[in-house]
Amino acid sequence: MKCTELMLDIAKLITVPSDIEINHITENSAKCKENSLFVCIKGANVDGHAYAEDAYNRGCRCFLAERPLQLPNDVTVYLSQNSELAFARLACRFYGNPSHKVKVIGITGTKGKTTVACLLATLLEKFGYRCGYIGTNGIRYGEISLPSCNTTPDAITLQGALSDMQRSGCDVAVVEISSQALMRYRADGTRFEACVFTNLFPDHIGEGEHCDFEHYRACKRRLFRDFETESILYHLDDPASEFMIEGSSARNLYSFGQASKAHYRIEMLDHMQIKWEIFVRLFGRHGM
Repeated sequence: MKCTELMLDIAKLITVPSDIEINHITENSAKCKENSLFVCIKGANVDGHAYAEDAYNRGCRCFLAERPLQLPNDVTVYLSQNSELAFARLACRFYGNPSHKVKVIGITGTKGKTTVACLLATLLEKFGYRCGYIGTNGIRYGEISLPSCNTTPDAITLQGALSDMQRSGCDVAVVEISSQALMRYRADGTRFEACVFTNLFPDHIGEGEHCDFEHYRACKRRLFRDFETESILYHLDDPASEFMIEGSSARNLYSFGQASKAHYRIEMLDHMQIKWEIFVRLFGRHGM
């Protein structure tokens, strides 16, 4: 894809325009090569702007940054106020917005993301859907199984995986969405068919993560407020559920839990009702 086409309405050109063909996008200068686009991201511990020269020496001539770069005049540089958000939007465009072609289900919460995502992916497969999974246990679809460094991978890896799933014939992709991913905009631009909230407890608070619990839960809520989604399924028993769904534009809101007003209730069956025996190797509340 041409650089000018890729960057349209995402970042501001500050150098002489170039029609470079971009076939690779990365925020890691060590992965740069000819026809790469290097995105300078200021992370918690490392500032990618400091590696722009390294990217240039490896053949990169197109850059996205948050401030001007001291590089030779044969480069094309675009500026954005938020390079992480721009990176996510570029990834979506580069891969042709795969979330518009495969139904994506996003799952967030302090606990239970991996369990819910893996069970859901397995159930969907059993019901005849071709399903992919992205999360703590890696990236899986069909016969493909790849490792992942993070619960939710970086934007280009995420959109690339969704694109591969779509091309391999997947109907659905189940994706774990971490608070770090929401804070770092890794999933922005993704369209979700449904979003799921499991629970919320104080976690991931400290240096390099969230500054406090308020910031942590606000980042979690982004999945339900800042993304295009058709439906939300939330844990009504969790005190944070009302906060999570507040301001959501989702067409459908469904709750689950033990509360009597939940759409989907967890309850005991008496001996007069029809029962099915289901064996699962999971821990849960006794008597469920």
